Amino acid sequence: MGGTLDEVDWSSFGTSLQGLNVGGCNLRSTIPTELGLLEVVTHLWLDSNNLVGTIPSELGQLTNLKVLNITFGEALEGTVPQEVCDLQTLHGLQELEIDCSVECNCCTNTCP
Repeated sequence: MGGTLDEVDWSSFGTSLQGLNVGGCNLRSTIPTELGLLEVVTHLWLDSNNLVGTIPSELGQLTNLKVLNITFGEALEGTVPQEVCDLQTLHGLQELEIDCSVECNCCTNTCP
């Protein structure tokens, strides 16, 4: 596939997109803050790409999210925002897997 996540008008999906899997699509991009607009999304797989930058706190707005996977091949940095960690305790996020290059005290995967 290739490309970036920034090329998509995420607001056009409104409340219709329930799952997004762009894992392994060879994307070179930051994670857009606009992904936080996907009100009803329950599964978000961004794994196995070339994502750079930090994880935006706006992902914490995805209160229906059950699975968030941003692992393998990422060049992310920083820490997982508290707003994203709060999805586990406040909204029932069941699987939070983040690349080991990002500090995460609330992730379900284990980093060495």
